[in-house]
Amino acid sequence: MHGFKADWVVIAICVLWTLFSGGGDLRADDQPGLVSHRALYEASLPAGSSDGLIADITGTVAMSFERTCEGWIATQDFRARYGAAEGVISEHNSLFTSWESLDGQDYRFAFRSTTDGATTLFRGRASLVRGLAEYQLPEPAQVDLPQDTLFPIAHHIWLMGEIRAGKRVQSRPVFSGSDDIDPLLVASFVGNKRSMDRENAGNLPNSPLLTPVGWPVTLSYHDPADQAGSPLFEVHMFLLENGISPRIVLSWGDLSTQLMLKAITGLPAVECP
Repeated sequence: MHGFKADWVVIAICVLWTLFSGGGDLRADDQPGLVSHRALYEASLPAGSSDGLIADITGTVAMSFERTCEGWIATQDFRARYGAAEGVISEHNSLFTSWESLDGQDYRFAFRSTTDGATTLFRGRASLVRGLAEYQLPEPAQVDLPQDTLFPIAHHIWLMGEIRAGKRVQSRPVFSGSDDIDPLLVASFVGNKRSMDRENAGNLPNSPLLTPVGWPVTLSYHDPADQAGSPLFEVHMFLLENGISPRIVLSWGDLSTQLMLKAITGLPAVECP
């Protein structure tokens, strides 16, 4: 299993931040259930989950997701402190912003990650029509996108459509622009639909956006160059009928990070001509 990278928390959440309650078409502009919102998750180290090197994790993930007349603007602010077993504290802050066109064909992204004072930057744009991603930072570069690549919002819409159609095992390459190994191959494994249990419900905020029924889902992230090998990391979540995940667990071998939803607010819908 590959080692832990704090930035992979950001990559994983890039495919989880959409709220969805429509069908399975890839065109977000045809999906009235996609809603603008803000959400706050609390990060922690689940009991019994440690690789022996990290003893504690505390932090937050603040996300906003807003529809404009041309596309969707998403922002994710991740702030965390990692306590090592020997007492050393490591601080990690990252900010990821993106714009994805309503038809899912065009994408722009910017990512800044700082760990203990060392900063990494990614910025660029991508087009499925051209089958190409172009980085301006950290240095000019081009990445070919496989024909069936999806951007994060379109991937979530596609995934919910597959789940509603009863398909339990699927995989697609997903490009987010938040790392130097993109696109990642994301394999999804879906369990039977059921009511949310106590472990996933936790102490949830009171919101009409939270529904009591959903599916247990595991997303497995692979380097496309090593599809037969161990995944880079996995995401385990309980996905509600409207696409919200109240509890998300991100796993790297013996180490996991738990994200629990603490606040969520819907934003006013934009009026477009």
